[in-house]
Amino acid sequence: MFRLLIEKKETKVNNIALLRNSEVILKDDEFIIKNDNQINIKKAANKYFHKLFKIDDTSFLFNYDESDIIIFSVNKEFRLSEKKLDSLGSVVSINNSGSLFYYSKWISHYPVKIESGIFDIKNNVKIWSKEENTNGEFVNNYLVSTPFPSKIRLLNAYTGNLIFEYEIQEEYWIDLYKQKKRVQIKEVIWVTKENIWIGLTNGKILAIDIKKGSKKHLIFNKDFENNYESNLTNAFPDTGIIKFDDFNQNLIGLRNNQYYEIDLQTYLVRYFDLSDIFKKAKIRASVGINGKGDFVFDEKFIYFIDKMNNKIGVLDRQKKEVEWQFSFNSSSDKRVFPMKLLKQENKLYVIDNNRSLHCFQEI
Repeated sequence: MFRLLIEKKETKVNNIALLRNSEVILKDDEFIIKNDNQINIKKAANKYFHKLFKIDDTSFLFNYDESDIIIFSVNKEFRLSEKKLDSLGSVVSINNSGSLFYYSKWISHYPVKIESGIFDIKNNVKIWSKEENTNGEFVNNYLVSTPFPSKIRLLNAYTGNLIFEYEIQEEYWIDLYKQKKRVQIKEVIWVTKENIWIGLTNGKILAIDIKKGSKKHLIFNKDFENNYESNLTNAFPDTGIIKFDDFNQNLIGLRNNQYYEIDLQTYLVRYFDLSDIFKKAKIRASVGINGKGDFVFDEKFIYFIDKMNNKIGVLDRQKKEVEWQFSFNSSSDKRVFPMKLLKQENKLYVIDNNRSLHCFQEI
């Protein structure tokens, strides 16, 4: 199904962004942008790039030293143009249209002062800022804020004004060590014009009505009776790895040997135990960088990583079968396993634990 196209073990890669016809590879003190015929290398004198964001199919953003920002654009002749934004802060999130980004920066450490706000990329202007850490991010072009672990806010992206605030009021849950834990927000999964979908630490999914700012529904996973890792019952294995499936307009999750789909209209859960299938293939689905589920998908397949077995795999969404897998070569003294996976058109890109880049092409 795929073949190994390029393997660059000498390249210490931090991240990669995929544009329309080119790849942007981020290293410690430089980035490389390349297409099938050309390559550009950009150095950062005495500075280190920290973050890489794709803005759209022809432009991308680098945020280095947690302060300075450079926005690059690539024209048809594969030439780079750049725009610098000095000392603005740390970019946290960019909206889907690539027109706005949310940032935060330290004003002082004692007393603690933090500024956060919105910058208009297209018009090169700061729209608003506040002297507080709103802890915001764009989710499907909506600006949501979680200033506290049990509180969520919906903000107007163009003014910073509060639309509504909701505090989690679910009951406590008991962990494996019989400790009482307060239910908190683990992940803001998705936002639509009707609901905000939130993954909770008790393994449930909460839907909040956007118009009313109130609880609408709490989704349980009745087929999954017990999570041996956290002592949760009727819970999803990990609400932090659930993603929105824009092909089918539902939520999906894949962790270990558990796969599930959640209908956003009926709230029904379709649960699939892949234990036998994965055991036969000697593979399982792991979490990747920052503890998030590192899987990507299209209409037919889910592409996932398996850190435990040093593999990547491809799951057929209809047949629920492992269509293809690849094992990374490891020596007795040094394991090689995948940490991050991306897909564009007919190529898969994988960054491993040694920061090596592997590129696979579909055949």
